[in-house]
Amino acid sequence: MHEYDPSGIGRRTSASNHTLATAPYFKSSATLRLAPSAPSPVLRTLGRLLRRLTSTFSRFGAFNGCLYLFARLAKGTTGGHISLRRYLFFAQAVPPQDPKAQKRRARFAPIRSALPDDPLVEQFPRCATVLETRWREGSHCLAADHEGQFLGYIWLHFGAYVEDEVRCRFVPTPGDKAAWDYDVYVIPERRLGLGFVCLWDAANEYLRERGYEWSVSRVSAFNTPSIRSHERMGAKALGSAIFLTVFGMQMMFSSKAPYLHVSFSSANMPSMNLPT
Repeated sequence: MHEYDPSGIGRRTSASNHTLATAPYFKSSATLRLAPSAPSPVLRTLGRLLRRLTSTFSRFGAFNGCLYLFARLAKGTTGGHISLRRYLFFAQAVPPQDPKAQKRRARFAPIRSALPDDPLVEQFPRCATVLETRWREGSHCLAADHEGQFLGYIWLHFGAYVEDEVRCRFVPTPGDKAAWDYDVYVIPERRLGLGFVCLWDAANEYLRERGYEWSVSRVSAFNTPSIRSHERMGAKALGSAIFLTVFGMQMMFSSKAPYLHVSFSSANMPSMNLPT
């Protein structure tokens, strides 16, 4: 006779039935597997950082990617006291009259010159002080609206343009043939349609009627959609510039004269000619 062991593990068996008595135990033991250990928080953080770096350099390239990362880091750690911007300058030829332009604008919305007393100005995405400065310095605004709802605008300037993000005066030349365009804006819900094309149609018509042949602009080197848009429209590259501001001191490094400039106030800002 054999003693009964409920566990089946310590059961006393004869040699003949030992295998049958212990088989279930060894079978269950053989199926045990160690669960893979989860990655540590440090590894997860390093993985996310690596993916972000890869995405940044893939989007901007090595040089602009480094500048972009520095600009983000400086802004986030100094509260804006240290900033970096890189601009690319483009010149776009004013094309001949496009027979399809009027039809496109009819499908989009009416576009007209907007003056400071226009009720539509209250919907503009810029503060009143900035808008007042633009008109006071001679800029011209072409705005689109549908039944009183603001849809977008484009700004044009004739002569030297004083930039409002950095201390610099941009001068498109020759002055009687080249204008400056900036702040092309379409409300988000209309950006997939004809908005940008129609604003450019209106701007080209306005320039063409006044004898201008070129429109010059600056684009952030970190704004890849805008860069691609200018390239698709046949714009030619004129040069680039980097502006580094450190607690009020601004350093400019440019491919155009004066190439290198240091300023401490708007009283001695650089002036950059951009010949078309």
